[in-house]
Amino acid sequence: MLLGCLGCGTTREKLATEQLLLSDAVDRAVAHIDFSPLRGEKVYLDTQYVKQLPSNPNSFVNADYIVSSLRQQMVQAGCLLQENQEDAEYIAEARVGALGTDGHDVNLGVPPNQTLNAAASFVAGGVALPTLPEISLARRQHDTAAAKIAVFAYRRESKERAWQSGSSVARSRAQGRWILGAGPFE
Repeated sequence: MLLGCLGCGTTREKLATEQLLLSDAVDRAVAHIDFSPLRGEKVYLDTQYVKQLPSNPNSFVNADYIVSSLRQQMVQAGCLLQENQEDAEYIAEARVGALGTDGHDVNLGVPPNQTLNAAASFVAGGVALPTLPEISLARRQHDTAAAKIAVFAYRRESKERAWQSGSSVARSRAQGRWILGAGPFE
């Protein structure tokens, strides 16, 4: 009876947190790209190498989000964006080297357990028993997102190199802590 009074919880999908982490990592990586050497120039942003990953086609933070962030940064730097390559003096080619999340959870307590259910299955006519829930004194959850974006530019007609950003890598982090089932404290 005492365990029922301490509280219980439900594990839910962390889609909003993942989207915030990913979009923040993209925004940070793009913000570090200095397009000012192309200020006042007619530039076409070639995005053929910024593709949506088939493993996560419904992700909100996708190729379109990255392209829009790059376009915003270019306009802010004073680039004159062109919709057609033929109208541009420079072609800026973008690529994404990484975009993803990682997570790490630590539980100080007893993890969920199916031992009783497994033992009951060996007994003839044994009744299936429920899984024992997690009994946690403290728990920590740490989530990280990373983005790696690079852009380079060349003259459209001569194909002569003009500028490169180098790799812009950014990370975004979130963590929560639970104490005796209360939380998350972020």
